[in-house]
Amino acid sequence: MKKYSPYLWKISLVLIGILSIWGFFYFESSWTVRILLLSIVLIGVMSRKKSSEIIIVTILYLGLYDLYNIIYGLAIPLALITWIVFCLASFLFFAQNKFNEKNQVTESNVFSLYLVVIGLTILEIFLVMYLWPVEPKIKSLVISAIFYVVLRVFYLNANNMLNLKRTLPLIIVSLIILGAVITINILLGY
Repeated sequence: MKKYSPYLWKISLVLIGILSIWGFFYFESSWTVRILLLSIVLIGVMSRKKSSEIIIVTILYLGLYDLYNIIYGLAIPLALITWIVFCLASFLFFAQNKFNEKNQVTESNVFSLYLVVIGLTILEIFLVMYLWPVEPKIKSLVISAIFYVVLRVFYLNANNMLNLKRTLPLIIVSLIILGAVITINILLGY
């Protein structure tokens, strides 16, 4: 990435964010959800350095929501969507680590392996969730929560702060949220 402009990944992130928001507005009809989304995006943009994870996870959520709706509504081939999901997850993981300014981590050879593993993990979860009879909003939320946990664990590992005391509450809260989302969705009959 050194031979390209250092702002190329930021420009790409903005374009992906705009495309994701546009797709969300295209598929989502509720104005309450649209306003909530815009407020989350504005909070993330206003406090860019402190909450870059909000921006990254929101873009992933919106992108996955758009891709699920494209599969179901426009009948785009699943093979194309899988490549897009893989590239989106890998790029957002890369962008988050660039936001953290851990150049020694992003410059290492092992980081390329992390990008592939994260992309494949999110892709596998996307494909498993594709078969569930659940609304695309819920599917995207579950995958985004898993992605957030992976981001936090990687951040803790990169900063040599990874221990059970710091990761256990994160995993427990994430599992409670995921369980509540799935339970509420089952109770509502989706």
